[in-house]
Amino acid sequence: MSNRRTALVAAIALIATTSLGAQTYVGCPDLNPATSASNNTWPMGNYTEWRFQYLLPASCFPNTPFTIVDMALAAHGGFSSSHPGTYSSFQVRMALTTLATVTSNLVTNLGSTYTTVMNRPTFQWAYQYDTWVDFGLDAPMAHDGSSNLLIEIRYVGGSSQTLFKRAENPPGGSRVGANGPGSYNATTSNACPCTTSLPKTRFEIVNGFSMRALTPQVSIGNTGTIRGEFGNAGSTYLMAASLGNTTTIPVGPNCSINLDVDPLFTLSVQGNPLFTNYAGVVAANGTCIGQFFVPNLAPLVGTTIYHAGLTVNPLECTNTVSTAIVP
Repeated sequence: MSNRRTALVAAIALIATTSLGAQTYVGCPDLNPATSASNNTWPMGNYTEWRFQYLLPASCFPNTPFTIVDMALAAHGGFSSSHPGTYSSFQVRMALTTLATVTSNLVTNLGSTYTTVMNRPTFQWAYQYDTWVDFGLDAPMAHDGSSNLLIEIRYVGGSSQTLFKRAENPPGGSRVGANGPGSYNATTSNACPCTTSLPKTRFEIVNGFSMRALTPQVSIGNTGTIRGEFGNAGSTYLMAASLGNTTTIPVGPNCSINLDVDPLFTLSVQGNPLFTNYAGVVAANGTCIGQFFVPNLAPLVGTTIYHAGLTVNPLECTNTVSTAIVP
């Protein structure tokens, strides 16, 4: 029996006895979208162009490694009902940092090792009074459990509506930004730095083993790479690929993967030359790397391939990541 099938059988055998790798929520300072120290429109309102950054201290997060798979802001004030804001060239970037506070230098704040977790030509933030409003991030962000987190939100052609949000003053937190024409690529701020009224934020996180797409885009005729992170060294892992992510496959208590069971899924778990190292043993540093080859076929352009995985001993399920096939 192949390593892939051995891993899958072992995972099923552990269903009744393990319950790790669950997704949960983290808020700073809490998970209540209807209370806060103050309100603020920054960002998402008042200006049609922003490059906004805020720093959340490590104390806001678990002290063990985890992965951020989505984030939400707490909408409040301005409108008492649904009133979505629409934005263009919308990006969210995150970086782990040792900075104790943000400075007026936006480039230095972000650094060079950031992750672009959201990149949309257009985006509608579905404002709803006193509610957590999710962003729906495109990619996960791995956190080491010990660093501060720098979050940058920027856009061009945003809504000029006054969309208030709940704001908090977490000790060690700070914010800064540039607004107005030309701010999208601004290098220095014209607003703050300040240590109060940070957007009240909720994060959806995955504890333990997680997945990252090292190649979010792959050209036809080339190879893409995905990486499992924060796994248990020596644990058997299994990765899978699919053309869809609308099906939740239950593997065990608090452990499931979101992939459609289609022909690509079958090829990836049963073994096929298109997939390399989609099963094996997690390395000593907690990682495992899988690769997939995209045939040089023009009709594949525009396709999205989704990836997820699991480990056994202990049983942990990952988030789902995606790869876009481009020319």
